[in-house]
Amino acid sequence: MSVPPGRWTIEAEADDPSNDETIGPRTRRPSPSCAPEAGIDVLVLIGGVLFAIVFLSSAVGHLTQHQRIGAYAASKGLPAAESATVLSGVLLLLGGLSIVFGFWADLGALLVAVFLFPTALVMRAFWKETDPQRRQTEQISFLKDTALGGAALVSRCSSRTPDMTSC
Repeated sequence: MSVPPGRWTIEAEADDPSNDETIGPRTRRPSPSCAPEAGIDVLVLIGGVLFAIVFLSSAVGHLTQHQRIGAYAASKGLPAAESATVLSGVLLLLGGLSIVFGFWADLGALLVAVFLFPTALVMRAFWKETDPQRRQTEQISFLKDTALGGAALVSRCSSRTPDMTSC
């Protein structure tokens, strides 16, 4: 079994009964940085809410202003743009609520990532822009979308077991 770096430390004291698991002559125990603490649940809740606010507010916009956002998506070459806008609003709403309430949060994070990566490629194609200012703006948006998508994937794995064997 491989141990992800930074999540566990390897100690040479095989006879220590407080260790979680013995791996040959070495033992594996949680590092102090990820040891369970009373306040960790509160931090996870706050982080989840702050992370999901972006998606929930965007979902409201996609669902209430689908004609305007759909027209913008159509100008970027997206087929069936208005329908895609409503569908993306539903993805963002379900994903954001799932992350906030922790109900199937890993699936919610995956829904958010499913929205973000194609959006970055289709809607934020900065390499197609000729105007330097628009190119820079789209590049920043592209990087933001890909970074948030990556964070969603990381949060999907963080909701798993400490050794992340199921990621």
